[in-house]
Amino acid sequence: MKTNTWKTFRRRSRLIWLILFTAIALTVSTAMLSKREAMVSEVLIDIDPLAKGGELLTKEEVRKLLDRKFPSKNQERLSKVPLQTLEEAVRAHPMVQEAEVYVDARNRVRVHIVQPEPLIRVIDQRGAGYYLDARGERIPLSRHFSPRIPVATGAIPAYRDSILNHPDHILAQLVEMGQRIEEDEFMQALVEQIDVHAGEIYLVPKMGKFRILMGDAKDLDKKFSRLKSFYRHILPAVGWSYYELVNLSFDKQIVCRKA
Repeated sequence: MKTNTWKTFRRRSRLIWLILFTAIALTVSTAMLSKREAMVSEVLIDIDPLAKGGELLTKEEVRKLLDRKFPSKNQERLSKVPLQTLEEAVRAHPMVQEAEVYVDARNRVRVHIVQPEPLIRVIDQRGAGYYLDARGERIPLSRHFSPRIPVATGAIPAYRDSILNHPDHILAQLVEMGQRIEEDEFMQALVEQIDVHAGEIYLVPKMGKFRILMGDAKDLDKKFSRLKSFYRHILPAVGWSYYELVNLSFDKQIVCRKA
C-alpha cells in the first residue's frame, strides 16, 4: 500500500508541475504577443555627455537619422520596429562610439548613445580639420560644439586608418602626446597648441612667446619633468620673454635659445 501511495503521489506531483509549467509558458507567450502588438508610445534619445561636458551631435540629428530609416515608427506596433536596423544605423554615425536601441517596459523605443572622446583637434597640411580620440579614430568636427582640447597644426599628413599600428607615424605620436597631456593637470593648463614642423613636435604654451621643442613623443615622462623644472626654476629668474625656444629633445638636458 505504501508503495502504491508513493507512486500515486509522484504521478500527481508530475501532473501538477506540468500544469504549472504549461500555465507559465502560456502566460509568457501571451505577454510577449501582447507586447509585440502594442503601439510605440514614444521615442526617447539619451546621449551621454563628454567627460568635460557637451555633445558632438544633438538629439535632433539622431531623430533625423532614425526617421530616414523608419519614418513611421511613432505610429507602428512594436513588432514592426526594426530595432537592430536602427541600432546599426546609429552606430555607423562617426560621432557615435556605442549605441543601444531597445524597448522599455512602457513601450517606449529608447536610444542610448555613448560619444567618442575627442583628444586633440587636427588641422592637417591640406587644411582638413577633424578630431582624434585615444583609439586613433577620426571624428568629424561638430557643427555646434567645440571641446576645449589642444589643436595640432603644421606639416601633418592626411589621416590613415589604424594609425596606432604605426607608432612612428606623426598622427600616432600626436595621439600619444594628446593622451599624456590629458593625464597631466600641469600640461593641460599649459598647452594651447601642438605644431609639427620638419617631422618634429613643438608645444605652444598658453602664456609666453617661446615654443617648446619635444622632438618626438618618446620619453614624455622625462621631458615633462624637465619642462616643469624649467617653469619652476628658470623662468622666474629670467622672465617670460627671455627665450624663444626651449628644446627638450636631448636626453637629460634643457637647451634654451635666447629671443
